Amino acid sequence: LLSAAQPGNIGAIARYGVPARRVETGDSTDLINPFTGKPVCWSTQTGWGIIYSPTFAARGNITNLPRGPGYVPATTGTAAQREPTAAGWRRFSSFEISEPTPAELNADLIPKNQRSTVYAQGDFSFSPAAELYGEVLLTQRESSQNGVRQLFPYISVDSPINPTGYYFYPIVGLLRNHSDQDVKVGRALSGLRGDIGKWRYDAYVSHSRSDADYNDEVVPYDRLEAATGTYQDQASIANQGELIPGGVCGPGSPAGCVPFTSLLSADGLRYGNYNAAQLAYITAVDHGNTKFDQTILEGQATGDLFELPAGPLGAAFGVQFRREKINDVPGEFSRNGNSWGQSTAGITKGSDNVKEVYTELELPLLRGMTAVQDLSLNLSGRYSDYKSVGDAFTYKAGLNWKINDLLRARSTYGTSFRAPALYELFLNNQVSFLGQFTIDPCINYADPDRNKSATIQANCAAAGIPGDYAGTGGSAQITTGGGIGLLDPETSNALSVGIVVTPPGTGFSFAVDYWDIKVKDEISGSSAGIVGRCYSQPDYDPTNGFCTAFTRIPAGQADQFTITDVNAQYRNIPTQRTKGFDANLSYERNFSFGKVEVEGEATRTTYDKAELYPSQIEDYNGLIGEPRWTANTQVRLKRGDWTFAWSTNFIGGEDNIGYQDEDGLITISYAGPSTQITSVKDIYTHDFSVRWKGDDYEVTVGATNIMDEQPPQISYNVAGTARLGTIPLTSQYYNLIQGRTAFVSLSRKF
Repeated sequence: LLSAAQPGNIGAIARYGVPARRVETGDSTDLINPFTGKPVCWSTQTGWGIIYSPTFAARGNITNLPRGPGYVPATTGTAAQREPTAAGWRRFSSFEISEPTPAELNADLIPKNQRSTVYAQGDFSFSPAAELYGEVLLTQRESSQNGVRQLFPYISVDSPINPTGYYFYPIVGLLRNHSDQDVKVGRALSGLRGDIGKWRYDAYVSHSRSDADYNDEVVPYDRLEAATGTYQDQASIANQGELIPGGVCGPGSPAGCVPFTSLLSADGLRYGNYNAAQLAYITAVDHGNTKFDQTILEGQATGDLFELPAGPLGAAFGVQFRREKINDVPGEFSRNGNSWGQSTAGITKGSDNVKEVYTELELPLLRGMTAVQDLSLNLSGRYSDYKSVGDAFTYKAGLNWKINDLLRARSTYGTSFRAPALYELFLNNQVSFLGQFTIDPCINYADPDRNKSATIQANCAAAGIPGDYAGTGGSAQITTGGGIGLLDPETSNALSVGIVVTPPGTGFSFAVDYWDIKVKDEISGSSAGIVGRCYSQPDYDPTNGFCTAFTRIPAGQADQFTITDVNAQYRNIPTQRTKGFDANLSYERNFSFGKVEVEGEATRTTYDKAELYPSQIEDYNGLIGEPRWTANTQVRLKRGDWTFAWSTNFIGGEDNIGYQDEDGLITISYAGPSTQITSVKDIYTHDFSVRWKGDDYEVTVGATNIMDEQPPQISYNVAGTARLGTIPLTSQYYNLIQGRTAFVSLSRKF
């Protein structure tokens, strides 16, 4: 999230507010917020900046700028902190602001949502053999998000709004931002169903449309350049913020130009409170729209073909035609590449259709024999023909063997086929930019203060990159796009084998199933993280896998070793395989005080690996967000019209040590070597509800996460883990982020 423009910034800035422990003593190495006296645990800084001067001794009049504990005067600090740029400019002052601001505290963690739904259905019988039916569904979702982002424009030394007389590179301040969405979905269905002899038929046609408007606050490039008088492109940055012709609000500026003179105000940097007129000019609303249409025609028939010794042979036959199309038109600022700090997006438009035929057979094989009370085989198959990716045949076979009233065995084996979604096929190329420090692990990899692993050091050296490479080149271009004509469909094989134990007369049932799922050609998006994965591979190969998805400038050329392009387009990964066990338990019994019901299930994942490129395999099992153990239980007491329920949910502990070369160590410049928090503990949460159900009314009152269990914390940059502040941003912890939550539900039958 930070623009760490120079090598000396990464230690005190990007690792600011990290939950970690000093290696020697075990004491906390968190920075202390000077405004509160408490540890800082925020993942972003509310204000930070560095100012460069061609004369190292120059000081400039910056006494009005707020300073935090990271302030480094030009005449002190380490050599790395005073490191010159390629053009000979040096930093002579820096400042940081560490307090969480009202803008951050009022940002939305979970989007605000308002949903409205209308559903109607009806039917009309012509005769016992024919019934016409229909359904209509209309729904609207309105959502919005308030947040903050960073704003760090480049300011020329000659810009009239520059109060210091020196070149800014860059100033990082807060900018409040807002986005909202209005999604309308409609679906209409009409069909005919009935019976012909012993056969049941059903044929219908349906059409649905999703029409979504979305608005995002953006900073138009041309307005920001006009308001600051400085070009914001990479060429301008290389030339110390090249002044645009005409200066601030000069000829050719977008209408209504207002000089952005409040950029360096304390309220702006600290709270995002800039001059209202200036803020209104440098921001705009970018409006986009996405339409998705789907039409389905389907007909099917079910019945018995003939009698077998163990019972009737059941069958189902069907055909389906499906057509889908998408038209996503991003806002004009995004389409025109005129949105500062955000990606360029084009129109995503395309369609696909599929024709399918399918059948299913239920074969009773044996019945009423010793050790075979009932044995049946289920067979199904489907042939699909997609316009986009061709055709495929999938099938499934399931065996159900009831040995006696106590024991039953079951097993299934099947295949599946998933064609690429329209977005994955037709996504227009989107372009964004990331700084070298954000993506390149080879920057200053030989510096012991940077604590680079032996693997990364060896691989960066093997790539010919010097150990003191400073990474001062321009940002890398990240390109994301669809894979029409390149993507293959996903296919998979799945096996399950299990037993069910049901002691007669006890109300008790217990089942254990083993499962093994292997996916081939899984469709996946990539990210700039592939650079780090290239150099963290034990078997480094610059001609294969991750290392082929980005480009460096060769040695000996201008800006040598700079990463210029990263290809993050949708692609097929070779394989992903996961195995494990599911256990299910149920119990129910009537007592004098009511009926007691108990249900519980647990999953143990024993294997979860993906071959992201040929021979490059990653093991996810047990990582943060990929727990080996999960479980939940629910106990219900039903008494008359009342139901009391208590649920317990369990998430097993996880650890990222060893993943992507994670060693659990971190170097923080102000505190020395420290250990990261790379693991999370076992988590238990509890929910409770009471329901009353009458003839026409039903009322439910309850609460989730009753004990108000807090989400776990991890350190900055724990390998491969998405974070929200210090909290792992994975679905397992969403209810913990919400905290204790009460709810009321009321329904009535009409």
